[in-house]
Amino acid sequence: SLTNNKFDGPLPEFLYQLDNLVDVGFGLNQFQGTLPESWSNMKNVRNIYLQENRLSGDLPASWGNLSQLVNLGLGSNQFTGNIPPEWGQMTRLEGLSLWDNQLTGKIPAEIAGMKNLSLLGLSTNKFEAPLPESIATMRNLRELHLGHNQWGEQFPLFLTQMDWLEILYYNNTGLRSVPEEITSMSSLKGLSLNHNNLNGEFPFILTQL
Repeated sequence: SLTNNKFDGPLPEFLYQLDNLVDVGFGLNQFQGTLPESWSNMKNVRNIYLQENRLSGDLPASWGNLSQLVNLGLGSNQFTGNIPPEWGQMTRLEGLSLWDNQLTGKIPAEIAGMKNLSLLGLSTNKFEAPLPESIATMRNLRELHLGHNQWGEQFPLFLTQMDWLEILYYNNTGLRSVPEEITSMSSLKGLSLNHNNLNGEFPFILTQL
């Protein structure tokens, strides 16, 4: 790991030639440029951490070939474009952090292909509503970070089916009301609804969680 240094310039392309490489830790540096397409050939890599750099451009669809990947941290960069549907092929992924970028478009329904995902961080982007209902099929998901995206005034009712979810950030999303069905989310330990447009009387249904 080379985390928390002052490296800059493009990410090194040659890493795909290191057949035994398992971990790539380049977070908290000043790397610039795009994600290398060649890294999609790193067949044994388990963890890639690139958070808090100056990386930009689109997320390469070819990275869906990283079949052994367990954790992917891309938060706090300047990525644009959509989440490629091909990323749903990363079936061993347990943690995906895309927070604090400039990603746009709709979340692809194929994201549910990440059947082992326990943490999904999508906060602070420019994603478009609606959320895909396929998220409700992700039985291993425990933390879902959706804040600082404009998902609309209504809380997505399909999320209330996720009685296994433990942490939900739904702050600054344009929400205007809390549905009674939210009481079905019996495993919730943390729920953030701050910086929304909630009004009227206090929603006492939240005390039943």
